[in-house]
Amino acid sequence: MDIENALVSKIATTGKLEDVISRGVTAEHFADDEAREVFTYIVNYSRRYGSPPSTTALRTEYEDYEIIQISDTLDFLLDQFTISCKRRCGNELLEELMKLADDKQESKNIDLHMMEASRKIVTLFPSAEVDDFIDMDQRIKQYEIDKLEGKATGVPFGFEKLDQWTGGMQSHEFATVAGFSGLGKSTFLKAVAFNVWMKNLVPLYITLEEESKAILRKFDAMYAALDYRKLKNLDLPDDQIRNWEKKAKEVRDKGVSIPVVPNLRNCTPDMVFSEAVRHKPDLVLIDYISLMRSNRASKGASLWQTVTEITQDLKQNARVLKIPILAAAQTNRSGGKDGAELDNIGNSISIVQDSDIVIGLFADERMREEKMMEIRLRKNRDGRLGEFKAIWDHEKMLFREKGPFERYKGEGEEGEEQVPEEELGKDAIKQMFNLKRPERGKRPGA
Repeated sequence: MDIENALVSKIATTGKLEDVISRGVTAEHFADDEAREVFTYIVNYSRRYGSPPSTTALRTEYEDYEIIQISDTLDFLLDQFTISCKRRCGNELLEELMKLADDKQESKNIDLHMMEASRKIVTLFPSAEVDDFIDMDQRIKQYEIDKLEGKATGVPFGFEKLDQWTGGMQSHEFATVAGFSGLGKSTFLKAVAFNVWMKNLVPLYITLEEESKAILRKFDAMYAALDYRKLKNLDLPDDQIRNWEKKAKEVRDKGVSIPVVPNLRNCTPDMVFSEAVRHKPDLVLIDYISLMRSNRASKGASLWQTVTEITQDLKQNARVLKIPILAAAQTNRSGGKDGAELDNIGNSISIVQDSDIVIGLFADERMREEKMMEIRLRKNRDGRLGEFKAIWDHEKMLFREKGPFERYKGEGEEGEEQVPEEELGKDAIKQMFNLKRPERGKRPGA
């Protein structure tokens, strides 16, 4: 059976184009030029006139095209068409892999090429799954099971308010953290990765501008409470070295790692997909979007078009893999002055449109001196928005939400005694109740 002609004929005789489109079939799936052209005509006709063309109209346009009568169901034909496309794609990819295997340079990354090939087949057609509202009783049972097991609804950021407002990053979500150059996007990604690891989950960190040695050094400083500047300058005191060695054993015993993938040459969403398949993480972090390349690599494409293709494919990766992706993005100059907002994220509006969650960063000169950062939740498809202050101490690798009554200038700095947050809260309450009331007949401050 000529499955492509059979499918086009079935559409022409039944008019059920919407059933075919809903299965993800596009003109690019057809290998036969004539069948592809007729299918494209049917789609364009339907868009213009609101319904597929009749067989008479189709024969008028393509008088030599043979429309056959076929008794098999449309679902059967769609299944056979899907199998045929995957088989053809698989054969083409096998030929390509054989050529890469014979290439001395490319053969070094043959495993990566194979995973990229598998992604192309997996994503050739979107999932045809359908979830029904009528199955409410099943959702209630699943809710009770998840609650009983204490199952988290999403991968946590590790910042209390962000996790309260978002419920964590859901398995299908693509999230973005945005900020001006040098403000703290990479630091935020590292803080989230470390927080995720502390929950015994695996974060995959893909860096396109920083060496893995520097990243792992920062994770060491976070976990072992090392003075980062002294660590970098090979000047750690003996007590910190001993604590570092102790923590190294704890990390080995923990058995959960933070894989860091550096210098992915011309990194594309396909490569991100492949690395996620390789490492099976709970979260993928990418530093950062503008340094990536599009899968399609359209020659002469503008930057905004390339970024649009990248964000669309990253979002699709998250949905297919059921692994959330958190990527960094750059703001334009106004972001340096006013902080990251939805209207000043650079390169392409698609970063905002395709992201389920958008987090912005802001710190003026005074805040930097006081080791503070404002974290802004500016887009949240499934919850509220807001902002809060965070401790942002690079020397001590300390990045966390700031308590409501907490002042912070770094542990041990002159003029600031570090008081536990709960004590600060008690003191604040005492001060509220110890305020002197003005005497009768006198105005406050008189």
